[in-house]
Amino acid sequence: MTLKSFRIAAIAFVAGLLAAGPAAAEEPDAASEPLPIAVVNQEQLFSVTLEGRAIRADMDRRAAELASANRQLEQELEAEERQLTELRKTLDPERFRELAAEFDARVSGIRTEQQRKLDNLGAIFENARAGYFSRAVPVLLAIMEERGIKVILDGNSVLLATGLADITGEAIERMNAEYLSGRETGEVGEQDVLP
Repeated sequence: MTLKSFRIAAIAFVAGLLAAGPAAAEEPDAASEPLPIAVVNQEQLFSVTLEGRAIRADMDRRAAELASANRQLEQELEAEERQLTELRKTLDPERFRELAAEFDARVSGIRTEQQRKLDNLGAIFENARAGYFSRAVPVLLAIMEERGIKVILDGNSVLLATGLADITGEAIERMNAEYLSGRETGEVGEQDVLP
């Protein structure tokens, strides 16, 4: 089924609900009828929960520290380059080439090291994010069991859904409660946000 034909079918379905009248279009009571399929907006789940925000804040702090260190290194290298340029006037050409080659090699090494640190930071964030979502699984499984849900889809890949199908808000509340509970019992601390 093409996207165009899917959209046409979805519009026809909604039109059929509207034509059938208000009783057919009403959402069922969450407690009375199980929902076979639910949706969760993963980005919202991560960005709104306390733990997700703590991970993001820690990542932003580390990225800012790395950026500051990069700016400092850049200033130092620019100063060294200016000194080397001034020395060029007094050094013989062979000695200047040696110093310039050493400087270029050091700059290249520093760039490689700083890129390695940036890549490492990205990997740390992705691992923390994956750990977060693995901790979300039991919460989502509990909601599935309570509501009779058989499948949870990512909300970003769903074209139409009723309000009852979106369990993101409920998952956020439960994730926040678990995170706060873990902090109160000492199972989660500031140092545990990112490795």
